[in-house]
Amino acid sequence: MIIELRARVDEDGQLVFDVPISLPPGVVDVVITYHTAEEVEDEARWEAQFAATPATVFQALIDEGLREYRTGETSPFDPNQE
Repeated sequence: MIIELRARVDEDGQLVFDVPISLPPGVVDVVITYHTAEEVEDEARWEAQFAATPATVFQALIDEGLREYRTGETSPFDPNQE
């Protein structure tokens, strides 16, 4: 199960979590990723471009992928291969 927690670093350098309620009991791994201002701006540009893309463009990509799959032009996905 993946539970994503959002957080921010406040003015005092303290990590402040937006913690969901009712988390299930158990062991968890915590990974902290720090986003630079440049990364935040880049992500905002990506989101804006994505939002501005007409649904027909995505549908065309889906149709192309399905056609390639049905005609045997694809290969099995191997997550261990780069």
